[in-house]
Amino acid sequence: MSPHDDDDSSKRLHILSVNEIAALYEPPRFTAEEQAHFFSLSASERALLPKWHTFASRMFFILQLGYFKAVQQFFVFKLAEVIEDVIWIRQNHLPDRELPTSTVAKGTRPKIPKYCLKLNLPYFCQFLGPRATPQKHPFPERNTG
Repeated sequence: MSPHDDDDSSKRLHILSVNEIAALYEPPRFTAEEQAHFFSLSASERALLPKWHTFASRMFFILQLGYFKAVQQFFVFKLAEVIEDVIWIRQNHLPDRELPTSTVAKGTRPKIPKYCLKLNLPYFCQFLGPRATPQKHPFPERNTG
């Protein structure tokens, strides 16, 4: 029996359905139009690609950046689980390369979200008002005197 089967003998509380859980924890599934929108790269985003030494790292960076643009969340996944997006990115951004067969190094994975956040900081600061800039902390300092 799966944990989401309706069974009177089960005493577990089921708050979310399987589809709702997937919507929260799995990368978004994009249409071709959404892929073009979320995986497009600005000049500053494209300038960071050489920082990632392997093709798999570059691919993972573009994927995480696109998913972050869409839902402001980072995901744990294998490239094979998002193969449609991998193929789209290869065709549009890295056409001279074959599909990656290696994985991203353990030390590289946690660095990628940090760069995604840095790239998007000006975008998020615009919602916090004129006092918030990428150079300043977005919240006013407290007067402790």
